[in-house]
Amino acid sequence: MAYRQSYVYSGAMLEIERVRCGDNGKVMHRQRRGILTSEAQQRANLKRAQLKLMRLMCVNFTRGDYHITLTMEHLHPAVTRKKEWAKFIRRLRALCRRRTGNELKYICVPEERAVRPHYHLVCSAFGLEISELQAMWPLGLVSLQPLDGCPDYGWLARYLTKQSEKDKSAKRWYQSKNLEEPVVQEKRLKRAALAHRPQVPKEYYVMSAYRAATADGYECEYIVAIRYDRKQQLPDDVLRRVSETWEQLMICGMEA
Repeated sequence: MAYRQSYVYSGAMLEIERVRCGDNGKVMHRQRRGILTSEAQQRANLKRAQLKLMRLMCVNFTRGDYHITLTMEHLHPAVTRKKEWAKFIRRLRALCRRRTGNELKYICVPEERAVRPHYHLVCSAFGLEISELQAMWPLGLVSLQPLDGCPDYGWLARYLTKQSEKDKSAKRWYQSKNLEEPVVQEKRLKRAALAHRPQVPKEYYVMSAYRAATADGYECEYIVAIRYDRKQQLPDDVLRRVSETWEQLMICGMEA
């Protein structure tokens, strides 16, 4: 039985995954009785969306870039909300272009079914002032915070997509067309190759690792590693957890 090994480079984060695959290269999962329920399929779709969003943010944004929240004081019709959002992003892109000569990179996650509809916007930094942001969004409150530089934006992706868990019809996010994509390197492995751990590049340290087997006895493995040059930007509690994880991995003989 063949396995597929994937190295996914997303900015400072590296994911290594080993899963069983068929002759066509597609990932093989344990067969379920019957078909997936609608609820189970929705959960699977949400997880895939969160993973994609996390990778996009890791590739395109870093410490100092913006996390902007735009809130509407009143509940406007959907057509009005769409027009106001389009008007705001045009203004923001034009301001970024004037100041930097570059196009704005952004990802916007709407929460339009809330009591007060609001938008979470992650975008590249260009010297934006809170007063300028308020002038471009006169419909309610605004918040401007810098990203903390943590190279793993999984927590932010889960937070930003929390509405889509309840609103299945909502568009999960909007994004600019100039975002870079993660770099994916794949190759096929024989089952015997699983006796050796995946090689983690020297410039990365392991943040977390997971290895298990399915009910059918097929191994699967998943490793998350972070580049050393981003380690100093992590909060102290994350650094402690990373150090403990690294020591445990060394004891288990899984060190890079």
